[in-house]
Amino acid sequence: MCLKAYNGHGKSFKLDTIDDTLTTEKLAPKKTLKGIAVFSSNDESVYDASMVKLSDDCDSHDNK
Repeated sequence: MCLKAYNGHGKSFKLDTIDDTLTTEKLAPKKTLKGIAVFSSNDESVYDASMVKLSDDCDSHDNK
């Protein structure tokens, strides 16, 4: 599983860096966790990403 960021046009962006606290334990029901996830791209539209989703398709990227 991996995290992907998406912009309003459906383009996805690769996860570059993530805080260890976001990946080391299972999140209990109704609990929250804070941390930083950084997404990268050579395309400036990465700055328009507004949604992050958990995905099982970690190798592909939507280049619409």
